[in-house]
Amino acid sequence: MKKSVIPNNPEVNEQLSSKDYMKFLIPSLIGVFLFLFPLIRDGAVNIPLGYLIDFFKNASKPFGKQVIYGVVILSSSITLIHRLVKFKFIKSSKFWSTIFEVGVKGKMYWKGFNSSQCNGKK
Repeated sequence: MKKSVIPNNPEVNEQLSSKDYMKFLIPSLIGVFLFLFPLIRDGAVNIPLGYLIDFFKNASKPFGKQVIYGVVILSSSITLIHRLVKFKFIKSSKFWSTIFEVGVKGKMYWKGFNSSQCNGKK
């Protein structure tokens, strides 16, 4: 069987290998098992993903709130300190700047937004 790199282009065709089939089949079978395969445990019917969620929910119960509080305090602290000090690695990285440069004049990427609208200027 041939796979097209560019649709409807007969010049660019490759043969599918067994590795290509496995790249599709293995994740597909895992997904079918996690989402569609019912398991009966203690008289209750649930999918494997439900059991995984219950496991992690129970395992994180003793320290879950502390982790959430830690993430919120850490991210808000970095944001406040960055507003005062302007870390170079945050300003130079698009990823980190979209996370930590917040506020009215922060990184706003929706269409049609003009930064002069923040100051009331037109």
